[in-house]
Amino acid sequence: MIQVFKMSNGDELIGELVEKSSVAFIIDKPRVIFHNGEQGGLMPYCISNPDVRNFPINPNLVVGTFKAPEELADVYRQSTTSIQLLS
Repeated sequence: MIQVFKMSNGDELIGELVEKSSVAFIIDKPRVIFHNGEQGGLMPYCISNPDVRNFPINPNLVVGTFKAPEELADVYRQSTTSIQLLS
């Protein structure tokens, strides 16, 4: 399931939730959701390894999490796979 994570520093991350425990959220291909006033998008959370898998997020740093809205999930899928959605 593609989840959004609101972090305590204000960042919003999106990624494929692999596992959830009291120790960590484990996600694949994390992306940062950004908006610069005119446009928004997704960029890799780990610039040095944009397709990192099994990335742990400390749950103490997460303010909240929710299932990504379908439109945002579609943007995420397009940015992390070769899938191109029909418009």
